[in-house]
Amino acid sequence: MSYVPPASITFITGELIGSDELKRILDISPECHIIYRPYFAPSDNVLDYQNYINAVCSMIDENNESFWGFVPEAQRHLQMWNEPNMPRWSQWEGFGDSVDDMLRFNDWFCKAYAELKTANPTFKIGFTPLTPGNRDVFFPDSPDPENVPYYMHGPEAARPSPSPDDIQAAIRSGPCYEALTLADEYYAHIYVINDAEHQIYERCYGLRFLEYDRFFPKPMNIWIPENGIGGPAYNWVRWYDLLNKYPDVKGTSIWRLEWEVRDPDSDMVQTLKRYVESWLPPEPPPEPDDLELALRHRAWNERDIAYNPDAAFAAYATGYNLGGPLTNEVDLETGGLTYRLQGYVGGIVYAEVGKWDQTTHIAWHGV
Repeated sequence: MSYVPPASITFITGELIGSDELKRILDISPECHIIYRPYFAPSDNVLDYQNYINAVCSMIDENNESFWGFVPEAQRHLQMWNEPNMPRWSQWEGFGDSVDDMLRFNDWFCKAYAELKTANPTFKIGFTPLTPGNRDVFFPDSPDPENVPYYMHGPEAARPSPSPDDIQAAIRSGPCYEALTLADEYYAHIYVINDAEHQIYERCYGLRFLEYDRFFPKPMNIWIPENGIGGPAYNWVRWYDLLNKYPDVKGTSIWRLEWEVRDPDSDMVQTLKRYVESWLPPEPPPEPDDLELALRHRAWNERDIAYNPDAAFAAYATGYNLGGPLTNEVDLETGGLTYRLQGYVGGIVYAEVGKWDQTTHIAWHGV
């Protein structure tokens, strides 16, 4: 985490994380936003829903300030329930995907919002994230029916090519209009597993949050508390570059972070580390106790290349007298494999990702 300081995290309360862990995260990344996500098990008992609201109110009231008081007020967020459009048979946290289920969720969200704001008005409460599909929002090529309500809109938009007037009517007639109007912000789940290299650019996959945004009854910031991108780690970089074009998207949390990045030398960690370094300003050079070190640091940074003499490629280039770097490290996908490369004056250093002991180089020009 110190390699890739987070802008936001989402955690399910009660799952092996508490105040000490959250404080450590904030020590690493002081501006990190914390999205509290209290778990709710599926139930047919109305009392269970009220008991859930009561429990969350107790969690965030002044008697439990030790659990949240150290989080700066602007960085406190709260997600109630999860993926309400999941069918009841799935046994997850869903309310269901029928119109009655949508209306029931709307009523409970509005009730919870009012009681939670009374308990602690400093938390921002986001509209509960929907799972992609199951009548979250209409797409012409989806198997969902036309001319019926969806969680995000009324029936007027459930048809191919709705007009601007249809969109406005669908916003007002949506079964969750009141909940969307109350919500302080919007939470979206994004998953792109197959053919992610291309589908991250499609509105029904990587850009699905844009389709949700069409039906906001008011402007809202968007957070993505769950996302999963398939394929090589560099697909995450492509997607993050894409998200940077949408200023309303304020942060995203990598799902399954625990086992995807447990190894600091993994391709995932190293790829994201280089990505973060690529848009951070160069670090100031060290105090000139060692003049040569300070000179090299300054010269590398002038090229917008972070000076790291311990990096595998830098050490290799030094050993083979290849001179200074001309490029940053970049990835190349070919033949089903991912290679990392960096250009130096005397050649191009490269290795298959993860096989750093096989680092080699080629000349800039072939024979």
